[in-house]
Amino acid sequence: MADDPEKPAEAPPDSPAAKAGADQPPSSAPAEPLKGEVSRTDAGKPAAAAPAAKPAAPASAAPPATAGKPSGAEAAKPSVPAAKAAAAPAAKAPAAKPPAAAEHAPKHKRLIRSARDGRILSALMLPMFLVRPPSGFGVITTTGRKTGKTRRKCIRMTRRGNRAYMVQLRPPEVAMTRPAIVAAWVWNIRSDPNVELRIRGGTFAGVARELEDPAELAEAREALCETVNLFDYGECSVHLRGLPTRSKVKELHHYWFDTGIPLVVELVD
Repeated sequence: MADDPEKPAEAPPDSPAAKAGADQPPSSAPAEPLKGEVSRTDAGKPAAAAPAAKPAAPASAAPPATAGKPSGAEAAKPSVPAAKAAAAPAAKAPAAKPPAAAEHAPKHKRLIRSARDGRILSALMLPMFLVRPPSGFGVITTTGRKTGKTRRKCIRMTRRGNRAYMVQLRPPEVAMTRPAIVAAWVWNIRSDPNVELRIRGGTFAGVARELEDPAELAEAREALCETVNLFDYGECSVHLRGLPTRSKVKELHHYWFDTGIPLVVELVD
Protein backbone atom coordinates (compact mmCIF):
# COMPACT_ATOMS: atom_id res chain seq x y z
CA MET A 1 0.00 0.00 0.00
CA ALA A 2 1.51 3.37 -0.94
CA ASP A 3 2.37 5.85 1.74
CA ASP A 4 0.20 8.91 2.26
CA PRO A 5 2.09 11.72 0.54
CA GLU A 6 0.91 14.18 3.20
CA LYS A 7 2.28 12.07 6.20
CA PRO A 8 5.99 12.87 7.07
CA ALA A 9 8.45 9.99 7.60
CA GLU A 10 9.34 9.20 11.25
CA ALA A 11 13.05 9.00 12.30
CA PRO A 12 14.27 5.79 14.05
CA PRO A 13 14.29 6.06 17.85
CA ASP A 14 18.08 5.54 18.11
CA SER A 15 18.96 8.11 15.47
CA PRO A 16 20.67 11.39 16.44
CA ALA A 17 17.70 13.38 15.13
CA ALA A 18 15.38 11.52 17.46
CA LYS A 19 17.63 12.08 20.46
CA ALA A 20 17.99 15.76 19.63
CA GLY A 21 14.22 16.08 19.49
CA ALA A 22 13.85 14.40 22.86
CA ASP A 23 16.27 16.86 24.50
CA GLN A 24 14.29 19.89 23.24
CA PRO A 25 11.57 21.28 25.51
CA PRO A 26 7.99 20.98 24.21
CA SER A 27 6.55 24.05 22.59
CA SER A 28 3.97 25.91 24.67
CA ALA A 29 1.62 26.30 21.71
CA PRO A 30 0.52 23.27 19.76
CA ALA A 31 1.70 23.18 16.26
CA GLU A 32 -0.89 24.15 13.74
CA PRO A 33 -1.67 21.18 11.60
CA LEU A 34 -0.93 21.42 7.98
CA LYS A 35 -3.69 21.88 5.47
CA GLY A 36 -5.56 18.66 5.13
CA GLU A 37 -3.80 17.08 8.15
CA VAL A 38 -5.68 15.72 11.13
CA SER A 39 -4.07 16.19 14.54
CA ARG A 40 -3.19 13.11 16.60
CA THR A 41 -5.47 14.10 19.47
CA ASP A 42 -8.40 14.34 17.12
CA ALA A 43 -7.56 11.14 15.33
CA GLY A 44 -10.17 8.52 15.80
CA LYS A 45 -12.80 11.01 16.91
CA PRO A 46 -15.74 11.62 14.58
CA ALA A 47 -15.77 15.08 13.17
CA ALA A 48 -18.44 17.34 14.63
CA ALA A 49 -21.20 17.99 12.17
CA ALA A 50 -21.53 21.61 11.10
CA PRO A 51 -24.77 23.23 12.29
CA ALA A 52 -27.38 23.18 9.59
CA ALA A 53 -28.02 26.58 8.12
CA LYS A 54 -31.54 27.96 8.66
CA PRO A 55 -33.46 28.11 5.43
CA ALA A 56 -33.94 31.67 4.28
CA ALA A 57 -37.51 32.88 4.21
CA PRO A 58 -38.80 33.36 0.69
CA ALA A 59 -38.87 36.99 -0.39
CA SER A 60 -42.58 36.88 -1.20
CA ALA A 61 -43.62 35.41 2.14
CA ALA A 62 -45.40 37.90 4.39
CA PRO A 63 -44.66 37.97 8.14
CA PRO A 64 -47.15 36.01 10.22
CA ALA A 65 -50.12 38.04 11.31
CA THR A 66 -50.48 38.74 14.99
CA ALA A 67 -53.43 37.00 16.54
CA GLY A 68 -56.43 39.29 16.56
CA LYS A 69 -54.84 41.84 14.21
CA PRO A 70 -55.40 41.71 10.44
CA SER A 71 -52.40 41.74 8.17
CA GLY A 72 -51.57 44.82 6.13
CA ALA A 73 -53.37 43.53 3.03
CA GLU A 74 -56.43 42.54 5.05
CA ALA A 75 -56.46 45.84 6.92
CA ALA A 76 -56.33 47.77 3.64
CA LYS A 77 -59.22 45.75 2.19
CA PRO A 78 -62.59 47.32 3.20
CA SER A 79 -65.23 45.14 4.75
CA VAL A 80 -68.22 44.08 2.64
CA PRO A 81 -70.78 46.29 4.46
CA ALA A 82 -68.41 49.27 4.25
CA ALA A 83 -67.84 48.69 0.54
CA LYS A 84 -71.58 48.45 -0.10
CA ALA A 85 -72.18 51.63 1.88
CA ALA A 86 -69.51 53.45 -0.11
CA ALA A 87 -70.89 52.19 -3.43
CA ALA A 88 -74.50 52.98 -2.57
CA PRO A 89 -75.70 56.28 -4.03
CA ALA A 90 -76.47 59.06 -1.64
CA ALA A 91 -80.11 59.14 -0.63
CA LYS A 92 -82.06 62.03 -2.03
CA ALA A 93 -83.22 64.64 0.40
CA PRO A 94 -87.00 64.59 0.93
CA ALA A 95 -88.95 67.39 -0.70
CA ALA A 96 -89.79 70.27 1.59
CA LYS A 97 -93.34 70.56 2.80
CA PRO A 98 -95.19 73.45 1.13
CA PRO A 99 -95.87 76.20 3.69
CA ALA A 100 -99.39 76.59 2.28
CA ALA A 101 -100.20 72.98 3.16
CA ALA A 102 -99.32 73.41 6.84
CA GLU A 103 -101.17 76.74 6.94
CA HIS A 104 -104.36 75.39 5.36
CA ALA A 105 -104.44 71.99 7.08
CA PRO A 106 -106.52 73.16 10.08
CA LYS A 107 -109.10 74.73 7.71
CA HIS A 108 -109.69 71.56 5.70
CA LYS A 109 -112.00 68.71 6.51
CA ARG A 110 -110.68 65.16 6.61
CA LEU A 111 -112.95 63.85 3.86
CA ILE A 112 -110.22 63.90 1.16
CA ARG A 113 -106.98 62.68 2.72
CA SER A 114 -105.45 60.61 -0.07
CA ALA A 115 -105.38 60.07 -3.82
CA ARG A 116 -107.72 57.12 -3.31
CA ASP A 117 -110.34 59.40 -1.70
CA GLY A 118 -110.14 61.69 -4.73
CA ARG A 119 -110.69 58.76 -7.12
CA ILE A 120 -113.75 57.65 -5.18
CA LEU A 121 -115.27 61.15 -5.28
CA SER A 122 -114.56 61.42 -9.02
CA ALA A 123 -116.21 58.05 -9.68
CA LEU A 124 -119.35 59.17 -7.82
CA MET A 125 -119.66 62.38 -9.90
CA LEU A 126 -118.69 60.84 -13.27
CA PRO A 127 -122.17 59.73 -14.49
CA MET A 128 -123.66 63.20 -13.95
CA PHE A 129 -120.64 64.98 -15.46
CA LEU A 130 -120.76 62.86 -18.60
CA VAL A 131 -124.42 63.77 -19.19
CA ARG A 132 -124.20 67.47 -18.35
CA PRO A 133 -121.06 68.85 -16.70
CA PRO A 134 -121.64 71.93 -14.51
CA SER A 135 -120.05 75.25 -15.40
CA GLY A 136 -116.38 75.30 -14.45
CA PHE A 137 -116.08 71.50 -14.38
CA GLY A 138 -115.71 68.67 -16.85
CA VAL A 139 -114.28 65.25 -17.60
CA ILE A 140 -110.81 64.67 -18.99
CA THR A 141 -110.11 61.40 -20.82
CA THR A 142 -106.50 60.17 -20.99
CA THR A 143 -104.79 57.01 -22.22
CA GLY A 144 -103.33 54.75 -19.56
CA ARG A 145 -99.55 54.75 -19.81
CA LYS A 146 -99.35 51.06 -18.88
CA THR A 147 -102.63 49.53 -20.04
CA GLY A 148 -103.39 51.73 -23.06
CA LYS A 149 -107.02 51.93 -21.89
CA THR A 150 -109.04 55.14 -21.66
CA ARG A 151 -109.19 56.72 -18.20
CA ARG A 152 -111.73 59.39 -17.17
CA LYS A 153 -111.38 61.90 -14.37
CA CYS A 154 -113.81 64.57 -13.13
CA ILE A 155 -111.92 67.80 -12.71
CA ARG A 156 -112.41 71.53 -12.27
CA MET A 157 -111.39 73.49 -15.37
CA THR A 158 -111.88 76.96 -16.84
CA ARG A 159 -111.98 77.66 -20.56
CA ARG A 160 -110.46 80.78 -22.13
CA GLY A 161 -110.84 80.71 -25.92
CA ASN A 162 -109.20 77.61 -27.31
CA ARG A 163 -107.50 76.83 -23.99
CA ALA A 164 -108.79 75.01 -20.95
CA TYR A 165 -106.88 75.43 -17.65
CA MET A 166 -106.85 72.91 -14.82
CA VAL A 167 -104.79 71.90 -11.77
CA GLN A 168 -103.86 68.57 -10.25
CA LEU A 169 -104.98 68.93 -6.61
CA ARG A 170 -102.94 68.07 -3.52
CA PRO A 171 -105.03 68.15 -0.32
CA PRO A 172 -103.06 69.19 2.81
CA GLU A 173 -102.97 65.64 4.16
CA VAL A 174 -101.25 64.56 0.94
CA ALA A 175 -99.10 67.66 0.41
CA MET A 176 -97.52 67.45 3.88
CA THR A 177 -96.55 63.79 3.58
CA ARG A 178 -95.93 63.50 -0.19
CA PRO A 179 -95.43 67.04 -1.52
CA ALA A 180 -94.16 65.84 -4.92
CA ILE A 181 -96.92 63.29 -5.60
CA VAL A 182 -98.17 63.10 -9.18
CA ALA A 183 -101.67 61.86 -9.97
CA ALA A 184 -102.20 58.96 -12.37
CA TRP A 185 -103.96 61.12 -14.97
CA VAL A 186 -100.97 63.52 -15.05
CA TRP A 187 -98.60 60.59 -15.54
CA ASN A 188 -100.82 59.53 -18.45
CA ILE A 189 -100.53 63.00 -20.00
CA ARG A 190 -96.75 62.89 -19.66
CA SER A 191 -96.81 59.61 -21.56
CA ASP A 192 -99.42 60.65 -24.15
CA PRO A 193 -100.56 64.32 -24.19
CA ASN A 194 -103.51 63.68 -26.51
CA VAL A 195 -106.68 63.99 -24.42
CA GLU A 196 -110.42 64.55 -24.74
CA LEU A 197 -112.48 67.03 -22.74
CA ARG A 198 -116.21 66.84 -21.97
CA ILE A 199 -117.23 70.33 -20.92
CA ARG A 200 -120.13 72.68 -21.31
CA GLY A 201 -120.55 73.17 -25.06
CA GLY A 202 -119.54 69.66 -26.16
CA THR A 203 -116.68 67.22 -26.35
CA PHE A 204 -113.33 68.42 -27.65
CA ALA A 205 -110.02 66.82 -28.52
CA GLY A 206 -106.88 68.56 -27.32
CA VAL A 207 -103.22 68.37 -26.41
CA ALA A 208 -102.32 68.79 -22.74
CA ARG A 209 -99.10 70.03 -21.18
CA GLU A 210 -97.84 71.30 -17.83
CA LEU A 211 -97.34 75.04 -17.40
CA GLU A 212 -93.93 76.50 -16.62
CA ASP A 213 -93.81 79.87 -18.39
CA PRO A 214 -94.44 82.72 -15.89
CA ALA A 215 -96.78 84.57 -18.26
CA GLU A 216 -98.87 81.44 -18.87
CA LEU A 217 -98.91 80.67 -15.15
CA ALA A 218 -100.21 84.16 -14.39
CA GLU A 219 -102.98 83.76 -16.97
CA ALA A 220 -103.90 80.34 -15.61
CA ARG A 221 -103.98 81.64 -12.02
CA GLU A 222 -106.37 84.44 -12.92
CA ALA A 223 -108.65 82.08 -14.86
CA LEU A 224 -108.78 79.40 -12.18
CA CYS A 225 -108.59 81.36 -8.94
CA GLU A 226 -110.68 84.45 -9.66
CA THR A 227 -113.61 82.66 -11.32
CA VAL A 228 -116.38 81.46 -9.03
CA ASN A 229 -119.23 79.24 -10.31
CA LEU A 230 -122.26 77.86 -8.51
CA PHE A 231 -120.81 74.37 -8.24
CA ASP A 232 -117.69 75.83 -6.56
CA TYR A 233 -119.69 76.38 -3.36
CA GLY A 234 -120.46 72.67 -3.21
CA GLU A 235 -116.76 71.88 -3.72
CA CYS A 236 -115.86 74.34 -0.98
CA SER A 237 -118.28 72.71 1.48
CA VAL A 238 -116.65 69.33 0.82
CA HIS A 239 -113.11 70.55 1.50
CA LEU A 240 -113.32 73.46 3.96
CA ARG A 241 -114.90 73.75 7.37
CA GLY A 242 -117.85 76.08 7.92
CA LEU A 243 -120.26 77.64 5.44
CA PRO A 244 -118.87 78.28 1.95
CA THR A 245 -118.41 81.90 0.92
CA ARG A 246 -117.00 83.56 -2.20
CA SER A 247 -113.80 84.54 -0.40
CA LYS A 248 -113.35 81.01 0.93
CA VAL A 249 -113.87 79.61 -2.57
CA LYS A 250 -111.13 81.87 -3.94
CA GLU A 251 -108.85 81.03 -1.04
CA LEU A 252 -109.34 77.32 -1.72
CA HIS A 253 -108.58 77.74 -5.42
CA HIS A 254 -105.41 79.71 -4.68
CA TYR A 255 -104.31 76.89 -2.38
CA TRP A 256 -104.92 74.31 -5.12
CA PHE A 257 -102.91 76.37 -7.59
CA ASP A 258 -99.96 77.00 -5.23
CA THR A 259 -99.56 73.37 -4.13
CA GLY A 260 -100.74 71.53 -7.28
CA ILE A 261 -99.59 71.08 -10.88
CA PRO A 262 -101.15 73.62 -13.30
CA LEU A 263 -101.89 72.34 -16.82
CA VAL A 264 -103.42 73.62 -20.02
CA VAL A 265 -105.22 71.79 -22.84
CA GLU A 266 -104.92 73.31 -26.30
CA LEU A 267 -108.30 72.53 -27.88
CA VAL A 268 -108.34 71.23 -31.45
CA ASP A 269 -111.07 72.52 -33.76
